[in-house]
Amino acid sequence: MEDLQSLHCWAEDFQREIEQNAGRARPRAADCRTCHSAVLCIPGQANPEALTAFECLVEQIGPLPAGSRYISMGDPFDAVYAIKSGQVKTSRVDTDGNEEVLGLHLPGELVGLDALAGSRYRCDATLLDTGMICRVSFPRVADLALVWPTLQGRLFQLFSAALQTRRYSVDHPVEMRLAAFLLDLSGRWKQRGFSATEFTIGLPRQDIARLLAMRKETMSRVFARFEEQGFVRTDRKHVTLLDFDALRRQAGPLAP
Repeated sequence: MEDLQSLHCWAEDFQREIEQNAGRARPRAADCRTCHSAVLCIPGQANPEALTAFECLVEQIGPLPAGSRYISMGDPFDAVYAIKSGQVKTSRVDTDGNEEVLGLHLPGELVGLDALAGSRYRCDATLLDTGMICRVSFPRVADLALVWPTLQGRLFQLFSAALQTRRYSVDHPVEMRLAAFLLDLSGRWKQRGFSATEFTIGLPRQDIARLLAMRKETMSRVFARFEEQGFVRTDRKHVTLLDFDALRRQAGPLAP
């Protein structure tokens, strides 16, 4: 059970600290009560005191245009970022100067948790389309979790999911990798209340190939083969999945 008095006092103390440091009260930057993605970020059925306390931590950023980088590799770690809207690419540049695409992230997912093991971010985070980002002070959310046990449990769930980002290996056939990628996206869009069969992939084809550890030409051939076999239909970045059973057979042990 939450200690409602502790939550209320925590929010008041934090707001008072903001006023003292900034010389004026900061207007509430986010309203989690009206956010479509909030159910993916915070515990369900949170009471008003808990939500007010959580909202004190959240700074809403945007709307930001496509191409905006809001985390840069090497920057000091002080916050995690929840995607309110839009799709986000995480990437890094290797020692040879080549870009490695690490993940494609959807609304409601957290970015920046790779820095938990150190003091600096270990990747870049870039919006693929116009979007909104919520910046959550990590030291403060850790403090709040001490007086809001259900938040602590939810954070562990989110951290675990974020740190288990699906990685694709050259040890698996290219058909298996692409099918698994499409099924993974399908499930994640469904979790957010959107269509599991039709969705947009924000990544350009070159970046999808990098994420799947294959050449762009190879990925294009596999996509074309899937279309010929009636598994999928594509129109630029828009994808329609037509045969889930066939895709699951192609994905094999990589199927989510």
